[in-house]
Amino acid sequence: MTFSELTPDRFLGVLAAFGVLLLLLRPWTASLATTPEALMATRGESLRSGLLLFSVMMLLVSLLGPRWGVERRTAFRTQGRVWLVLDVSRSMLTPDVAPNRLERGKVILERVAQSLPGLPVGLLAVRGGVVLTSPPTTDRDALRTKIEELSIDSAPPSGSRWQGALNWLARHKSGRPQTPEAVVIVSDGGEPSIDAAYLRAAREAGLVAMTIGVGDEKLQQTSDPARHPLRRAALHAAARETGGLYVPAGQHEIDLGAIVAERLMPKMELVETALASDRRIDRGGWFVWPALLAALTATALRGINVDWALKRSTVPVTVDGDAIS
Repeated sequence: MTFSELTPDRFLGVLAAFGVLLLLLRPWTASLATTPEALMATRGESLRSGLLLFSVMMLLVSLLGPRWGVERRTAFRTQGRVWLVLDVSRSMLTPDVAPNRLERGKVILERVAQSLPGLPVGLLAVRGGVVLTSPPTTDRDALRTKIEELSIDSAPPSGSRWQGALNWLARHKSGRPQTPEAVVIVSDGGEPSIDAAYLRAAREAGLVAMTIGVGDEKLQQTSDPARHPLRRAALHAAARETGGLYVPAGQHEIDLGAIVAERLMPKMELVETALASDRRIDRGGWFVWPALLAALTATALRGINVDWALKRSTVPVTVDGDAIS
């Protein structure tokens, strides 16, 4: 039997054994006394020692955490997850927003993550390929650290393929068809048109895409292919075809937390599931008060024994026929 299985009937058995032990020790303690006064003192001391021993035993039982009885608890868990995707192509280093598109995108994703109500959030970096930088987690501090670490070296080079994240997520969602999932993509557009195959895969998987465009749409194109204006067409199409939302952040500061809470979350159709669990009830507190009462009683008995011993030790002295103490 462990203390987590200590039930009232077993505990009463322990108390009975303790009482029998005290009764067995009583003749032995009485044999040590040679006078009636010593016998009374011995009995008082035995009672006090028994109370102290009982107090210590109760405290030890309390510390070991006895449990009995079952308490049923019901917790509600929201099923769903959100993925954050950041385009880390070279064009995101364009400084048409302060300090550049990449850093602005990281700030946007941090704010989006903080606005989500305790849902697991994962992080992807996309460029020439898709890289999982953080699996879905509810640890916002760890996620924020991963977002801050993103750079153009976080994913393979060659081009901007943020649309590949849609296909990647669709394939990984196949094992969780009933779990609502959304993806928030921050990019400057890259490709001028949407990949039909990627879009179809995302739609069939039930992904809801929120796309956020950063950068200046009127930026003059230069000979450098990595410096181009914001291209919204593909971003807008991805959001529209998945039943999501396109946010033209452009060069402006936008309260994306409110937008996510008011516009994206209802589209996910989150489902709450009830999880019932049985827990054994902690009864440790039941043993504290008897321990304190026994300790206080033993202390009071010690004071009574001391007073009684002082009175018995007083020897009458006769002086000129008068007895004085």
